[in-house]
Amino acid sequence: MERLDVERQLPISIIMADLNGLKLINDNYGHEKGDEVLIKTAEILKKSLREEDIVARLGGDEFAILMPKTNKEQADRIIKRIKDKIDQITAKKALPISLALGTATKEKAVENIYEVLRKADNKMYQDKLSKNKKR
Repeated sequence: MERLDVERQLPISIIMADLNGLKLINDNYGHEKGDEVLIKTAEILKKSLREEDIVARLGGDEFAILMPKTNKEQADRIIKRIKDKIDQITAKKALPISLALGTATKEKAVENIYEVLRKADNKMYQDKLSKNKKR
């Protein structure tokens, strides 16, 4: 992240993604099924991104996507692509994948990249809460 945090890469967008219900999947169907859902989620994320974008698993069920030279509108289109791919998978009832997603964009060199990451994370949690309320 720090390597990309240079002016020539601006704007830089970050997407935070959290796999909803992984613990439930692991508890009810076993860790093999949970691993399968994680692997499929990573594949969906990779297929939704461009060559220069970087996806990383941060921990158990959370991913971060770093997108250099990507403005907010482009990041929103990428989020839509991710959601569309997930909808296709869940429509086939292949795997129970639900992702909470949040994005933020660094547009000026003076902005702190970690603050942008925090904003994306906060938006992801807002998305997660809104999905939980709909259930």
